[in-house]
Amino acid sequence: MSLADVRSRLLRIASYVANGRFLALIGWRREGMGNVLVAKKTGEKLVCVIVGQIIDERLSCGPIGNFVPGGPFPKPLDAAKYTFLLGRPLDPDFANDFDQAVRTIKNWEGAIAMTDDRRYFIDVVGKEPVLKFSAAVFEKRDVALQPGIDQVDDESENWPIPAAHSLLYNSTKYTHRVVPLPVYDVDRQFVDCIRANSALRDAVVEVHFTVKHYGIRREPAYDSFSGVAQQILILKVAPGKKTNRYQVDFRRGPVNIEVFVDDVTDEIEVPSPTSTGTIIGDPIDNNVPDVPVAGPSNHANALRLPPAALTPPENAPSGGELTAGEGGSELDAPQKRAGDDLAAPPAKKTRDNKARARA
Repeated sequence: MSLADVRSRLLRIASYVANGRFLALIGWRREGMGNVLVAKKTGEKLVCVIVGQIIDERLSCGPIGNFVPGGPFPKPLDAAKYTFLLGRPLDPDFANDFDQAVRTIKNWEGAIAMTDDRRYFIDVVGKEPVLKFSAAVFEKRDVALQPGIDQVDDESENWPIPAAHSLLYNSTKYTHRVVPLPVYDVDRQFVDCIRANSALRDAVVEVHFTVKHYGIRREPAYDSFSGVAQQILILKVAPGKKTNRYQVDFRRGPVNIEVFVDDVTDEIEVPSPTSTGTIIGDPIDNNVPDVPVAGPSNHANALRLPPAALTPPENAPSGGELTAGEGGSELDAPQKRAGDDLAAPPAKKTRDNKARARA
């Protein structure tokens, strides 16, 4: 299915965040110590849909999510989360939808926030807004299992935990069960946690998610928003990483740059060898008057003077020069050079000059 077909399908879904009817659909409901985004009509937790491109930064969708042992703020393994950032896709239609979705998210945050400090869902990388999503890797069991007595579920028992964390996991699996992240490839086949990071990296994806809000009242007070991923559908995989041509067979000779840029010049008009290099617009008139090199250059005037401005009028002074105010502009007037206002040095005295002076 093409991206255009996917978008056509999503625009018919009211919970697609870029849908113009979305804000009329939603409300907030109290849940525990926070609030959840719900469908106003039913009061049920709303599953929202958005399309974006996975950013290759803070992508942690493997078997242990974002768990890092040690560090200044250590957290237990059972607190690990799958995390990823979603940015603006290159497809122009979905790019506009993403911008609309960000505006919509800001609107629903403003409807419930207690402060202007709203954290953790909308972030900025460079100058572009990105959305932060997460999901728990583990879920606490209702009743802890007894080692050697109770049977651990198959998913948790066979979870591909790295060997370095196996000892820690062997105690965690009795109190928590594993919650796999539902990731599906372009053929709608499940992608396991071992391959999830590589499959998601730089891919265009459809994300289904819920939203939770907490109002943090300690000083300084702020509002915390979380986008909780429920499912990820890969719509378009990232292009394969190309080999650096400068690192392949470099002993055989230099890289031919003309061949090297063929891929990016297919739709670009390449100037001929005799061209001045100006591809867009009218040819540049090189017959322009000298202008002072002082302050910012005014290329619009200097490069596009009409031909009439370069031809002296009939009543111009001898020599063809124009002065400002005599049918020309300041650019037409001859420019003074350093030293023009200084008096000329006296002529050198000769014997004939001395004789004339005595007479």
